[in-house]
Amino acid sequence: MILTARECEVLRRLAGGASYQDIADVLCVSLATAKTHILHISQKLHARNGTHAVIVAVADGLLSLREVVASADEGRC
Repeated sequence: MILTARECEVLRRLAGGASYQDIADVLCVSLATAKTHILHISQKLHARNGTHAVIVAVADGLLSLREVVASADEGRC
């Protein structure tokens, strides 16, 4: 299961708590494209949805808990 660089970026943003629309806005793509990236990530990780994909990614070592926390902290004021 190899994620593309873009899929890794989407996964990190998702792990940080970004909504699908937030991801689309930051990446300058449509909402449909952001959803497609998340669908592909979920399929590659055999996950049920984006949230489950983050859990699987942490469990499989693709994301560390440190990365998840750091991603979430970026969104704080």
